[in-house]
Amino acid sequence: IVNDPEKITQDEDGYYLIGTARHWIDFAKIVETNEYANAKMIADVDLGDSQVHIGPQDNTAYKGIFDGQGHTLTVAYVGKSNEVVAPFTRVQGATIKNLHVAGSIKSVFAYIGVVGIVVGPGKTTISNVWNSATMEINSGAWVQSGAILGGFKSSGDVEISDCLFTGTFTSSYGYYSGCFVGYNYESGSISVNNCLSTGTFNMSGPQFHGNYTNCYVTSFPASYPSGVQKPTNEELNNGTIATSLQADRVEEIWIQDPVLGVPRLKSFDKGISYTVPSSGIGTFSAKGHTILPEGLKAYYCKAYDQQENTIGLVAISGNIVPAETGVVLVGNSGETFTLTGTCGETPEITNNELVAVTDSRHVNATDGDYTNFMMKDGKFVRIKESTNSMMPANRAYLPLSTALITDSNAKMITLRWDDETTGIKTTGDNDRMRNGVIYNLNGQKLSAPRKGINIINGRKVIVK
Repeated sequence: IVNDPEKITQDEDGYYLIGTARHWIDFAKIVETNEYANAKMIADVDLGDSQVHIGPQDNTAYKGIFDGQGHTLTVAYVGKSNEVVAPFTRVQGATIKNLHVAGSIKSVFAYIGVVGIVVGPGKTTISNVWNSATMEINSGAWVQSGAILGGFKSSGDVEISDCLFTGTFTSSYGYYSGCFVGYNYESGSISVNNCLSTGTFNMSGPQFHGNYTNCYVTSFPASYPSGVQKPTNEELNNGTIATSLQADRVEEIWIQDPVLGVPRLKSFDKGISYTVPSSGIGTFSAKGHTILPEGLKAYYCKAYDQQENTIGLVAISGNIVPAETGVVLVGNSGETFTLTGTCGETPEITNNELVAVTDSRHVNATDGDYTNFMMKDGKFVRIKESTNSMMPANRAYLPLSTALITDSNAKMITLRWDDETTGIKTTGDNDRMRNGVIYNLNGQKLSAPRKGINIINGRKVIVK
């Protein structure tokens, strides 16, 4: 086909662009004659039943740069006798980075991983790679394999950094296998830095191969060497391990996943989609620390006033919402944002009355000595006894002591903005809107109020 629209193409820097299974197959053919070819993924790729790997089974090796750009390669590899089974079979001096490998890898031989075998001389770098695949070897002999790299067969250097394994690895034998790295045959050096495994290993007799720095492994059937620690579930869930893996670097590499509440490489964080309600005000929470994009402001609730029937809202400092913390978000009506994870320093929040709901669940009208309210139309509305509410994930509700609830305040609680001189107003204050200075939430001056939240004479005004 002269003008094949499905054919792989190159960008201006000469990188081949991989966005389909066909592109992966095309690139594998290119590498057969040009082992230095470079590639970038531009979309997630599912290879289906295709058994195509990058790199040869023997002799030469792939020597280029492969950048997954945060995309996922899904495989269903089933190896044959004496066949290396990995997305990248043999590499030398290559760079493999920013790639998520999912699916399954099965072998009756050895050398499975994201990379099967590294040969030297030269330095091979594997960084920012996440393997969540189900890996299995059924072999009657030694099985040189690892979650990231199967084996190293020549002089040279291998550097593995900021890699994550969350899959399963089952083997009939474990000898010569390892955790992140399988067997090192020669005198070359292997360094493993800032890596985490929360995956499962079902084998006997494996070892840790290579030199480790600041790595964490939840479970592995071997003695842990210097540089490898076993984290507790609490450390994994409260952000301690993610912060340690980040290791004070300026560029954020590790985060606490806002959806799962566990350490994750930032490149693969899809974030949480949040659409501002029509009132311009809604609740939010997440399992991990999240960054507020421009256009959203977060508040927490404290100091319920029984006489006025109001709840105070206090602005959080900075742009990070701490994990498992209920907040009120304010933004322009109908606008959709993506809130991504972070390991940044969180603000101090005290006496917050909101309760985070990070997984969808029913919230009862009452809970012990408390009466529960949920956000609706910019106010907290009491949950009805007869229709206990199913609250979606990543929201929050307000429990108040039932002793404080009277007939006059039983149904609805209004908001009091404690960080400003006056409370929030609804539309209808026409004189102020005509004569006042108007800004949006980003501090940009407006000629007239717009739908959503406006700042008029220092007050928040909702235009519906």
